[in-house]
Amino acid sequence: MSYNTDTLKTAAECDQALAYAANLKDDLVFKQLVQKRSFGDKSESTALAAANLLTVNAQMIGMQAGLEAMPEGPGKVKMVSELRRLNDRRENLEETVQKSGNASLMNLELTNSLLTIQVSEIDLYTAAVEDRKKAF
Repeated sequence: MSYNTDTLKTAAECDQALAYAANLKDDLVFKQLVQKRSFGDKSESTALAAANLLTVNAQMIGMQAGLEAMPEGPGKVKMVSELRRLNDRRENLEETVQKSGNASLMNLELTNSLLTIQVSEIDLYTAAVEDRKKAF
């Protein structure tokens, strides 16, 4: 975007504009840092949850096959209870993967891209104001 720096009439006004831009840029750069860390954390937790989900599904398949072959008794009751716990774990992992899955990662990427664009625009603004300041 092109900025009309002709409205700045003194070097002091340029300094004010530059200070505002610097503060705004500092805030955006901090937000970028937070977003990048959040993306890394979320990416790792999504991968871990997906891997755990595969493990739980495999355990459940094995237990279901074993359960069908087991005779009635305390061992079978215990296995049914364990299968129920694994099913709860699977549902929790599926929810985690859904909440922190690919769409969520894409949202973080979009936010980071928007912050990058804003920082670039502030750099253009700052350059225009600095050029104007040199005229005084």
